[in-house]
Amino acid sequence: MGGAMELVAPAGTPLALQAAVANGADAVYVGLHDLSARAYAGNFTLRELAAGVDVARRAGVRVYVTLNTLVREGEVEVARALLCGAADAGASAVIVQDLAYLALRDAVAPGLPVHASTQMALHTAAGLARLGAAGVARCVLPRELSLRDITALTAGDTAALPELEVFVSGAMCYAMSGLCLASGLTTGRSGNRGRCHQPCRGAFRGSGGEDLGHIFSLADLWAWPLLPRLARLGVRAIKLEGRLRSAAYV
Repeated sequence: MGGAMELVAPAGTPLALQAAVANGADAVYVGLHDLSARAYAGNFTLRELAAGVDVARRAGVRVYVTLNTLVREGEVEVARALLCGAADAGASAVIVQDLAYLALRDAVAPGLPVHASTQMALHTAAGLARLGAAGVARCVLPRELSLRDITALTAGDTAALPELEVFVSGAMCYAMSGLCLASGLTTGRSGNRGRCHQPCRGAFRGSGGEDLGHIFSLADLWAWPLLPRLARLGVRAIKLEGRLRSAAYV
């Protein structure tokens, strides 16, 4: 175990993709205009995706497409079309929350690698093994896992597990990844549909009107000092959060 880890950078726009490619990313992750967990990012059309893949491929950079929201009954055909579009554009993998994509992939894009999104909220080795058996190539671990948690996941036989990808920089969610209902309940904008209003970022008041401050707003993740230890655990990729960020940030 150990060795070089892939650096995966966010690209919310074609310009951000170019910035990531120019500045040393090994891979970028991008979203389309539907079924993406960052609905308010600039995102990509399928034509822009194909052009971005071409730019990235010439630099030896992989492109992962995020189809990482839950799919509703009436959206199966949309999901199928986007999956086909990602495959046709030359994406290196798709990152998904809904396991329906495994069946869709087998039907319309066999051979296209599938990565499990952090939105799947996978916290156990048994869950990882089950995904590996189902054909998932990589799992993006939830941001709330500690180094001790990740160590426990890799303590046993890892041969049957998918590759592991870990966020090391960027915004943190107060709730467990993929399980928060606060935005949907308070504003009708569901975080699990890519439209989180981020109520945890605001200031709160107590029952008596007293100012409680930003009690649910977490500091950004900063795990760079842990990179050698993550490498020794066999983590395959490290990830930067930020598809809502500018190209200059990337």
